[in-house]
Amino acid sequence: MAEPPFKLSRVSGAPVSDEELIADLQRVATTLSSDTVPQKTYGSLGTFDYSTLIRRFGSWNNALRLAGLSISNEVNISDERLFENLLVLW
Repeated sequence: MAEPPFKLSRVSGAPVSDEELIADLQRVATTLSSDTVPQKTYGSLGTFDYSTLIRRFGSWNNALRLAGLSISNEVNISDERLFENLLVLW
């Protein structure tokens, strides 16, 4: 069969679905053989800009959760959780 005379590709700036973003995040995690993906790593290996995922899902951690991945860096932890962790470590 002859190769088609042209190929369709995604136009830069075209809308992307939530499913496409999550699938790409999972693809990068699989490529890394990891259960998490740091933002900077996604920036170099991902198809989309990591800021797109942050805007769409509210935070990088939310994007990781929705993709079924582990959180790599947690911020804004409540004092109660921090004290509970101190007790566990004690």
